[in-house]
Amino acid sequence: MIYGKNEAQQIINIHVNEELPLSTILFITTNNITYRLFDSGRNQNSFVYYNALNGHISLSRSLDREYLCSEHICSCTKCQLIIELIEWQIPYRLLKLILNVDDINDHIPKFSFDNYQLNIIENVPIGFELPIESAYDADLGENSQIHYELKSHSNGPFELITKINGGLVLKVIKEIDREKQDSYQYELIAFDHGKPRKQSSTKLFIQVNDMNDNSVLLSKTYIQLHVSENTPVGTELTYINATDNDIGLNGKIHYSITNGFPSSSWRDYFRIGDSTGILTLVNPLDYESEQSYRLTIQVRDRGENSLACFVTIDISIIDENDNSPQAFVTFVNPLINNSIISIAENTPIGEILAHISISDQDSGLNGKISYKIEQGEDLIGIKILDEKSFLLIINCLIDHEDENIKYNKFILIIFDHGKPSKSIRLEYQINIIDLNDSPPKFNSSINCNLHLDLSQNRSLDQPLFQVQAIDLDTDDNGLISYSILPPFENSFIINDEGEIFYFDNFNESSYHLEIMAIDHGKPIRLNSTYNCHLFTSKNNDLENFNKSLFIIVHNVFDKIWPA
Repeated sequence: MIYGKNEAQQIINIHVNEELPLSTILFITTNNITYRLFDSGRNQNSFVYYNALNGHISLSRSLDREYLCSEHICSCTKCQLIIELIEWQIPYRLLKLILNVDDINDHIPKFSFDNYQLNIIENVPIGFELPIESAYDADLGENSQIHYELKSHSNGPFELITKINGGLVLKVIKEIDREKQDSYQYELIAFDHGKPRKQSSTKLFIQVNDMNDNSVLLSKTYIQLHVSENTPVGTELTYINATDNDIGLNGKIHYSITNGFPSSSWRDYFRIGDSTGILTLVNPLDYESEQSYRLTIQVRDRGENSLACFVTIDISIIDENDNSPQAFVTFVNPLINNSIISIAENTPIGEILAHISISDQDSGLNGKISYKIEQGEDLIGIKILDEKSFLLIINCLIDHEDENIKYNKFILIIFDHGKPSKSIRLEYQINIIDLNDSPPKFNSSINCNLHLDLSQNRSLDQPLFQVQAIDLDTDDNGLISYSILPPFENSFIINDEGEIFYFDNFNESSYHLEIMAIDHGKPIRLNSTYNCHLFTSKNNDLENFNKSLFIIVHNVFDKIWPA
């Protein structure tokens, strides 16, 4: 494996041979940084496994470069798999591994058939070219570059010529006389330039026929078409204009597709009428799967000794805005019911919520993507990573207890620039998680004085007075319990409603009570205290009041509250 690194962009190039054993360690991340794989729609993270404990990135799927090419997982000319990881902390760090899968020479050149039956008429002019099918090698680079060798036991009238586009023809270099020899046999060998070299062969049987009077005449030998991927099935794309002045079978013209590229797929899309020469679309085209095709059409009359002519058709597929944008979202914490984002209050500004990658399989403006926040941008913002990926981050400090702020939804619209534009809508509910950050608070934070007249009989089940505390938190964080702190915890008791009772004789003239309110939050329970002075007397010195027990609260209003 060969490593190359670009520090500034956090891009690391790795070169590996195809067909590596599974679990091969491809890369080891820095020990003190924990990354996470994420789906971007443009990466191939499914081919690797990341072990967060030791930082090992290992191979989890077989690397067959030819399979990756045929399935359009990577380019056939340069096979690269993109592995993307993100560090879930500030500063945000993306790690992009570009896995360059180097080809090994594991495929031989192949012909479609083990032998070919060809026909040619006698007395064709010197220089006449008889097309034959070329071989195909699924490898890459020198491993796929094919050269040919023509072998024969006799010195025949043909020479093998390789065209610029890779096509093969047998060129007539000598006069062909059927009376001297009516057939020829050759072995066509195809070999690549890999190390070691691989090769295969096929047999060519060439039959020399008598010439009928007139050959087929073509108006064109080359046709170029531009076809929309949305063209309906059954559309007639073009026709071959051919004529033959003979009568009977010698004047009836036959059309057929003898060769095509890509060799693995053209048969699925195109048919030609054998008697009409009309080329018809038989399955829906998809620009994203294949952008062009080349067909070789053979035209000949139906006579016994007919001479074939050939027409080349190049078909370029036009991209249409037939794909909506796609979004690949990876949240730091799992969603609730796949639709609810949970955010703890007091989460720091800039904290990462999710990574989003966007893509559109269309090209040009049809594949150009933009996005906007429709709702929730006060709470959640966007941190752009590149033109097709960004982070969702916390935009402001959140206080669960602030009744003036309501966060209900986050809506993100992603749209392309095609006409008409296609878009998708990501909509999430927002759940703010309450933290136990508010201690209980008593109604009055000022110490109070209470006077108790012992000359009046009081029932033990009648509370002396009541305190009340509130907690702005919710659930257990806001659930309050009360207690009397030492030293009078055995003389007085307080219930969950804050009512205070006495169950002992009043032996002291005054009592300093410290009352504690504590919540049930986790992991830390918060509390506050309330101080109260209780004075006892057998003489009712405060005759002007009609209550035997009252509270004097010194606050900004200087009110006197009866107990």
